[in-house]
Amino acid sequence: VKVWDAVGGRCLLTLEGHGGRVTSVCWSPDGMGILSSGGDATMREWDAATGKLLRTWLTIGNEAALIDFSGNRILHATAGAWRHLGWQGYDSEAKRRRLFPAEYYGPLNPWPAA
Repeated sequence: VKVWDAVGGRCLLTLEGHGGRVTSVCWSPDGMGILSSGGDATMREWDAATGKLLRTWLTIGNEAALIDFSGNRILHATAGAWRHLGWQGYDSEAKRRRLFPAEYYGPLNPWPAA
């Protein structure tokens, strides 16, 4: 994704990260962020001032999951996306709910590189 100065005509930012064709881009209402989505089944949120990647969502059909790739964590997932990423269950020894990774309990779509 390229951000251009509409008056001066120079490139201000190059946002790299999508592993496929970028299909849509929009600005946040406050002008501080940029959201892009692409053929790599991700949505990415960028800082409009620095070009830093802030968040990445995986999209699965009409569902989405917010992923922290550096920490290898799922931060949020809609109900439909969750079944593709992992399951929760009750750990009777620890007496608490626990995440059971999908790679052990069922199919997990490969995550694109950050």
